[in-house]
Amino acid sequence: MIWDPAVVKPFTNADFSLSLPPAGLQDDFTFQAKGVIDFIKDSTDYSELKADQGLQRSLLGSLQDIRKWEIIFGNLIIVY
Repeated sequence: MIWDPAVVKPFTNADFSLSLPPAGLQDDFTFQAKGVIDFIKDSTDYSELKADQGLQRSLLGSLQDIRKWEIIFGNLIIVY
């Protein structure tokens, strides 16, 4: 089904320029290097609950604006 020419032929690749990151993208990120020894020192005082909360915060932190993404996704579904 996915290789059926009737399905595949109408699609074209996006222009290569759309794959390039925008100027200043790196300014939106911070890098905090921490060595293993420092990590162990910082984490020895953690209870299992605090460790779990820290892990969840780091893994799920990007979903804080989930409502915004739901709206964007909903708009994409409607448009396309």
